[in-house]
Formats: sequence, structure tokens, C-alpha cells
Amino acid sequence: MSFLQTIGKSIPLRKGLLRQVQNSIYPYPYTSSMVKYKYVFVHIPKSGGTSMLRALKAPTRRNHAPWEIYKEANRFYFDDFFKFTIVRHPVTRIYSAYNYILNGGNGRPADLEFSHHLQITSPTFESFILDYLTPSSVFKHNLFRPQVFFVCNYFDEIVVDHVCKLEHIEDEIIAVFKNLNIPSPENFPHANNTYHSEETPDFSEEIKSAIYELYHSDFRVFGYEISV
Repeated sequence: MSFLQTIGKSIPLRKGLLRQVQNSIYPYPYTSSMVKYKYVFVHIPKSGGTSMLRALKAPTRRNHAPWEIYKEANRFYFDDFFKFTIVRHPVTRIYSAYNYILNGGNGRPADLEFSHHLQITSPTFESFILDYLTPSSVFKHNLFRPQVFFVCNYFDEIVVDHVCKLEHIEDEIIAVFKNLNIPSPENFPHANNTYHSEETPDFSEEIKSAIYELYHSDFRVFGYEISV
């Protein structure tokens, strides 16, 4: 076998070994940024997570893995790293999630199909809350799952070290970056701009009560009142 043939056969092998090393250092869902700065950011959908990733100069792919996935992937990282998340008022979050998916979501086939389904079955937010969502159906799509699903154990106990509230993110981000020994950004980059651009309507008591029943754990655990 010639020298060039030997090299040609070794390249795929070396690439495979490199991938194995990378996967051992950055096991899914950990990223290079998390390992470098020793943090676990549990990204709850529609709660400002993409903006936080941009502030951290981390990859902005939307990985909405709950805390158990991080712990199973690498128990040492999970126990040793600073763990945090961002939560949002349940009313504004579900309103934002509904509008997002109704307008096509991330543009991928699954979201487009679901968008088409909602346009037929729940063309208004009111019909979505009162007629479509149920305590079981909220788990059919990551966007609608309760926030406690991502950062709480079976007993609704928070398992991360710090919970930021999107409503006060400019102040709370200082504590996060201080824990990570990273200079705080001058301005929090609102990537999707939904929190500041969307005006939440003044919903009826029936709508707010229905949302409370669906997401009562989020209200209780994270200290939100039913009024927005």
C-alpha cells in the first residue's frame, strides 16, 4: 500500500476520533461556550433565551432541553457549573408563543403544519386558550409546555441556581455575568424583540383564569400574579 493510500485511509479515522473527543467534551446539549465559562443555561421557549445567548456570544440555535437532559449528558458538568434560566409571565409567554407558531414558527415543516392546523382550529387566541389547550395538550409542543417542566423536579422544586425574570432582565443579567466572571453587556440584545414589540391585550377574566388553571405551577413557583 502506498503512502498516499495509507494517509487517505487514516483521514476518515482521524475525523471519527476527533468527533468522539468533541462529543465527550461537549456532549449534547452542552456547547463550547457552556464548557468554557462553566454554565448551564436552560433555554425555556419564548422567554428571551435567544437574546441571552447573543449576550453570551454563544451559538444561538434554539435548544430547549429540560434540566434532566443536561444532568444525564454529564453529571459532573451539571453539578459543578452555574445553572440559570429566564422565565416570563405565563400570560405574555403563551400569547407570544401562540402568535409565533400561528405565523409559521421557525419555518420548518413541523411548525408550518402545526401553524396551518391552528389557523383552522384556533384562529383566535381566545379560542386557542378556551377550546384547544388542555392540561395534557400543553405538552404536545415545546412552546406550550409549562416553564416548571424545564427547570423543576417532580415536586416543583427549582433545580437551577438562579432564575431571571424577563421583565427585569436588564438588572438580573448583571448577577448572571458576575457569576460567570464575564463583563456584562451594556445593553441586553432583544434578539426576537417579542417582549418589547408585542402589546399584550387586556384579556377577559375568563381568559386569564383559564391560563392560570393551565399554568398554575408557573404562577406559584415563579411568583407571578394573574394580572400582567
